[in-house]
Amino acid sequence: MKKIIILLVALAFTFPSFSSITENVYKGADANRIVPTAKMVRMKSYSLVPNYVEYGMPIAFNQSTLEKWLQSFFGEEGSNYTIEKRNEETDQIGFTHINFNQLYKGVRVTNATYKAHIKEGKLVSVNGDFFPVNLTSETPVISEQAALQNALSHIGAQIYKWQVAEEEEHLKEHENNSAATYFPKAELHIVHPENKFFEPITKLAYKFNIYAHAPMSRQDIYVDASTGVILLSVDRIHHGNSNGTVVTAYSGTHPMTTDSVSPTQFRLRETTRGNGVRTFNLLTGTNYGNAVDFTDTDNYWNNVNPQKDQYAGDAHWGAQMTYDYYFQNYNRNSIDNNGFQLNSYVHYSTNYVNAFWDGQKMTYGDGDNSYTPLTSLDICGHEVTHGLTTFTADLVYSYESGALNESFSDIFGTAVEWFGKNPGQANWLIGEDIGSAFRSMLNPKVYADPHTYLGQYWYVGPNDNGGVHTNSGVQNHWFYRLSVGGSGTNDNGDSYNITGIGMTKAGAIAFRNLTVYLSQNSQYADARFYAVKAAEDLYGACSFEVEQCTNAWYAVGVGGPYQAIVIPNFAANSTTSCTVPFTVSFNNTSTNASTFNWSFGDGGASTQISPSYTYNQAGTYNVKLVADGGNCGIDSITKNTYIVINTPPVPTSVGDTVCTNQTATLTASGSGNLTWYDAQIGGNMVGTGTTFTTPALTITTNYYVDNATPGPTGNVGPINNTIGGGNNHSNGSSQFLVFDVLKPCTIVSAWALAQGTAVRTFTLWDNQGNVIQTYPVNIPDGPSTVTLNIPLTPGTGYRLGGTGGMNLYRNSSGPNYPYTLNGVVSITGSSAGASYYYYLYNWEVKEADCVSERTPTEAFVEPCAGISENGVGKILVYPNPANDVLTIEFDLTHSSDIEMKMTDITGKEVLNISSGNFAKGKNKVQMDISGLAEGMYIYNLRIDGVNSAYRIAISR
Repeated sequence: MKKIIILLVALAFTFPSFSSITENVYKGADANRIVPTAKMVRMKSYSLVPNYVEYGMPIAFNQSTLEKWLQSFFGEEGSNYTIEKRNEETDQIGFTHINFNQLYKGVRVTNATYKAHIKEGKLVSVNGDFFPVNLTSETPVISEQAALQNALSHIGAQIYKWQVAEEEEHLKEHENNSAATYFPKAELHIVHPENKFFEPITKLAYKFNIYAHAPMSRQDIYVDASTGVILLSVDRIHHGNSNGTVVTAYSGTHPMTTDSVSPTQFRLRETTRGNGVRTFNLLTGTNYGNAVDFTDTDNYWNNVNPQKDQYAGDAHWGAQMTYDYYFQNYNRNSIDNNGFQLNSYVHYSTNYVNAFWDGQKMTYGDGDNSYTPLTSLDICGHEVTHGLTTFTADLVYSYESGALNESFSDIFGTAVEWFGKNPGQANWLIGEDIGSAFRSMLNPKVYADPHTYLGQYWYVGPNDNGGVHTNSGVQNHWFYRLSVGGSGTNDNGDSYNITGIGMTKAGAIAFRNLTVYLSQNSQYADARFYAVKAAEDLYGACSFEVEQCTNAWYAVGVGGPYQAIVIPNFAANSTTSCTVPFTVSFNNTSTNASTFNWSFGDGGASTQISPSYTYNQAGTYNVKLVADGGNCGIDSITKNTYIVINTPPVPTSVGDTVCTNQTATLTASGSGNLTWYDAQIGGNMVGTGTTFTTPALTITTNYYVDNATPGPTGNVGPINNTIGGGNNHSNGSSQFLVFDVLKPCTIVSAWALAQGTAVRTFTLWDNQGNVIQTYPVNIPDGPSTVTLNIPLTPGTGYRLGGTGGMNLYRNSSGPNYPYTLNGVVSITGSSAGASYYYYLYNWEVKEADCVSERTPTEAFVEPCAGISENGVGKILVYPNPANDVLTIEFDLTHSSDIEMKMTDITGKEVLNISSGNFAKGKNKVQMDISGLAEGMYIYNLRIDGVNSAYRIAISR
């Protein structure tokens, strides 16, 4: 804790100024311009890579795609930057979080982590730090042994852990690894000297983890691999199954799980929680190899003695309560979420007023004349939480990140105290049980800690690792205010009034912030930004919890007050079409809203966040979005005449009437190419051209014909290579342009400048890096227009370029992305970033043909048989379609009374042809229909009172 730590550690570098760090947050259309489909982008001044991106549309996650995207910020050097998976976890609300380390040419960049947040297989957001690397030397100059000697000289310990045989043996037993040793083994890292990550200087360094026995310390030491200078020192010591009963010294009497060795011997070990909880007795020594078990004969742990063994029960029960708190509240299986064994060591040294986490275990001193042993429940929770931080955000233990590290331990140490103690015993003080409190979360100033960022008592200087135990007061007070509420005025003169949301919800927000979003170099501004994001994840945008979380940060001087306003907005991937069906993907860029209602203008609706919708009829449509933010209110936006679908005119068609089991001939005319289908929408293509002959039919059947005219052609991209500097590109790397396709289209041709005549193979990749197709093209020496004919379907992140020595010109300066063609194609960047443009200029792009709606055309089937009971034989009516004369032939077995007439399709009589008595035998009647207009009619033949009807088309 603060009293002793300041004496133990003082880093060898000066206080870094973080005032030069600036950040910008872009939302809606502004975010979308920086990262396509993004609804929010957060940028920091020290990196070109966004610190946070939240996507408005779901994106399929792929590690390779993420890596390519990160590489795109570093130009042709991009392939030197890679990522390696660090860990993966799935949380209680269905998110999967994958953490990646940054590598440069295979060497890890210290404190550089990028995180992907995925739900249902789709990428929701990414965040983290990804740094540019500038090395004067990429290979070590001095040896590992020489670097180690410099590191040991820097520490200057009298003796180290690997020099103590018992410690080495203890480590082998603890790790269950006969090869385990404390002896430092170097790792090559790239590091920012003095952890000035906001400056562009990086060095290749040897990293050593050095554990000193006396004086005790554990540090990561980074030694310049060229000069041997110490670049950075990071303190790794963070201060701060039988059912028995423990009478704790600080927290009353409680059940406690122990290990039954025999009916009369029990020890402080158990295996029901993760991989176990164990507590050992150091016998006031400092050699862990000499530690022994605490034992008891009746499993009722009330072992008051001069050695103060009663305090061991507090340490053991405290570790169990901390495990239970994280498991019961967040379903976390110990600090690494994989059952990490919690080992505590009590009675460390003499007159030692401290407790610490060393990266592997918790250690507790016995105090002195003023302080009792440091095993109170809040201190136990505090130290175990340092382990949780190591396995999650891994906050660097210095300055603001170190203050956050300490604060999270205070927050969850206090939360564990309220979780484990009997009602009425818990409070907001840290360490009060051992004699005198160290800090207060309710009123940090009581112990000369700040409650306002950069306010009174804010520490500026190198001691205490940059004031980690002092400046932690700011987030501590934030947690108190968020849990309990209250009003007041901070050191900035800002008044606040907060309604507490309770410790359970406040703890959930803090836990998600620590375990999901924060990373090694996170500052107070990051803690606020991601705490609000965590609250939105858990309780919804614009929720009461988000409001109070934001205002609690405002109360401690970090960020502004909550603004309760909903801003609805959206964009579509394409808004015009000449073909139906037309599918539109809408990207919702609204802020502070959690539920949505869409109206698409044709009667269709959706409640999805970012829906896709298919229009099946030509027309002009208004699109409306209603965004509901709950406590933030409700607002809407309507974009008039937003979707415009102008299809070619529909073709005109004429059907046919045939007898059963005959084929029909259907005809049509239009302004373009005619295609016949068996369904109004979708279905199968059955023919082309102005006529279509059906198969033999047994029932009346409709067919459908559409009219297609050639789609428009346009150009996209720079006209040629005169946009900026560049040269012929001939090395073996894969380079490409990145582009989105908004409508079906074809890249017909493009301009290129070749060095030498040769066949070049262009490759089309999808956004996952999978090859779709290759296109070998013979390109002559010099400038030329190259025929490509590459068909494309709508999608994002396509890549078009080549692998190997393309020997084609590419620009290394001058492009101005995006290059967009009318909602058809958008070239958004290149594999080497925004400064490069590769190979293919002035794309000629042809849209898909414009297709009309389909015209239904009927093939009418009639029996064509006589009415035998009335003595009628075969009846023929022809031709159909008819022109000016319609012929009817029929056989009569006897003379009959016959009436003939024509009606239109509504049943109105338009022509009375003939009536009277007809003789037995064959009869033939020719009807003059020249006076009737083109169209569909019904011919009615009535014989002896029995009617037959025939559908007739008149066409001229």
